[in-house]
Amino acid sequence: MAAKITIIIPTYKPDSKLKQCIDSIAMQTMDHSMLEVIIVLNGCDEPYRSLINDYVQPYSDFNVIILQSNIAGVSNARNIGLEKAQGDYICFIDDDDWISENYLNLLFEISSEDTIAEANFLQINNTTREQVSHFLTTAYADNIHKVNPSLWSLRSLLSSACGKLIPRHVIGDVRFDTSFRLGEDSLFMFALSNRIRAISLSSPDAVYYIRQHEKSASRSSIRYSEKVQILSRLIIAYIRQWMQQPLDYNFLFFSTRIFATIVKFFIRDYR
Repeated sequence: MAAKITIIIPTYKPDSKLKQCIDSIAMQTMDHSMLEVIIVLNGCDEPYRSLINDYVQPYSDFNVIILQSNIAGVSNARNIGLEKAQGDYICFIDDDDWISENYLNLLFEISSEDTIAEANFLQINNTTREQVSHFLTTAYADNIHKVNPSLWSLRSLLSSACGKLIPRHVIGDVRFDTSFRLGEDSLFMFALSNRIRAISLSSPDAVYYIRQHEKSASRSSIRYSEKVQILSRLIIAYIRQWMQQPLDYNFLFFSTRIFATIVKFFIRDYR
């Protein structure tokens, strides 16, 4: 059976957290023959390639492709995965996150050629294993009972490429901008937003688990001058993208991307 879903996992110097991610995919209730898993090892090679082979070796019932690049960076790794992907739908998972057992099945049930399926999000503290607040969890809860929520309502959920199934033809030739290491997810999702016809929210049981680390990176640790430089480049990138097809993009959504970028850099912490 041809793959219906391609799961793309970028990883750098992976450890047991990647194993938990892979194990959660192996536990999916969906027919495994419908899955293609692309793991992109970026910026490193051995002994990590052998470690990944050890992690996937027990699971022979779905196709796993391991790719390696000497160029570090999540965006580059995701782009490599997109070039190789054969599935009708793309699912991005970070290597230290994991998914509920019915995640792919529930998302696939509400997907279509022009519909993005959106999951629930829960953030788990890596030390205490307790659930902690996250803005994506709040955004999902705010929209789950709405009928046909707008891009405006879903703007926070569209700041992440993870936690969703995206039709591959909707992505088309859109790729992650490898010149950014912050804000690249939001920019990617905005770039393809003019191709999105509908967004369906799954039941709360389809959960994308975000691992919270005690020493997570923070925009507050970046020097003010560097923040201004990154912010300026991001705003210019948004404007350039919008100007390519200004009548096709939702201007209100475009405006919120600019505002949200400023807020996240100078007020909120960066995950």
